Amino acid sequence: EFAYDEFKEWWRTEAEYKMYDVDALVERVWDIYYTALALDRVPAVLPHQDGAIMSTAFQHVLTPRFLNPDKPPLPSESEDVIRYAGVKVAGREQGTTIAFGYVIQSYIDYGIPWFVIPPFGFGLLLGGAYRFFMTSLRHEEILIAVLAVGFWANIMPYNTAWAKMLGKLLTSLVYIGGLALIL
Repeated sequence: EFAYDEFKEWWRTEAEYKMYDVDALVERVWDIYYTALALDRVPAVLPHQDGAIMSTAFQHVLTPRFLNPDKPPLPSESEDVIRYAGVKVAGREQGTTIAFGYVIQSYIDYGIPWFVIPPFGFGLLLGGAYRFFMTSLRHEEILIAVLAVGFWANIMPYNTAWAKMLGKLLTSLVYIGGLALIL
């Protein structure tokens, strides 16, 4: 009820003041600003990483923690924003992170025109897995569940880092897809 009362009070304010609030909200959730800063800095200030980001993502995903208990956690995604965008942003210490998406990470890694290859490869991987499940799963109810959870959950977040996207996809395909195949 408290939030509703605040909303009613806000709704009664003049339209001009509402627009300031809406603008502040959009600025808070729209992460294109940091992407634009990174585009300005790479390669003018910092060089392209020649695959280091993608290599780290694959290494992290393909090294399971149960086989390597000393595997360090992924660094805060805010560290990449600080390094490549050149601005101080909130991190784990503040209980949040600001992340670059996989597309700008590909640009930082490879530059133009090569940055399109990793997302294209990811799409081919998803397409191959999709086709595999479409031809392997005979029960429509199970197929729909695998496709909805395993695929839509992985292709929707555009501003997710490669390590998290690949890890989430692999986990989904192995656990959800594996269980579906067993069933």
